[in-house]
Amino acid sequence: STFAGQVDFSSATLTSVNLSSAKFDGDVEFVQAQISQMQMSDTSFGGNVRFGKAKIQGSYDSYYGRWSDSSIKIKFDGDVDFGEAELSGVDIRQATFSAAAGNVSFRGAKLSDVKLDHSTFAGQVDFSSATLTSVNLSSAKFDGDVEFV
Repeated sequence: STFAGQVDFSSATLTSVNLSSAKFDGDVEFVQAQISQMQMSDTSFGGNVRFGKAKIQGSYDSYYGRWSDSSIKIKFDGDVDFGEAELSGVDIRQATFSAAAGNVSFRGAKLSDVKLDHSTFAGQVDFSSATLTSVNLSSAKFDGDVEFV
């Protein structure tokens, strides 16, 4: 599915939504949304994406006895804002944050059991004031400045 123009999921409750392989051409808002068990593998975002103050919970995998999510290989072409969001049990590994002049902000966010391994960040990344617990950044590539203070 292709979504043209701006899409606004702000303050929505999204449960068991599959947006895998979707293409968003404009800006997308998830501000203050409650998101659980969303799948976004191979989804592409052409504009800016805002998850500010959203609560994002992965799916429970009973085989492994842990939370996980199926949202690998997401492509972000614009700025991405996770400011003050809460992410728990989310797997967004192999993501591409491709806006070289853009920013990815996790400022003040709470990340717990989040996989960002093998992801590529072309622009500036801000983890300042964020709480990171069991966050996997192994083999992640950072081409711009990264701030943790």
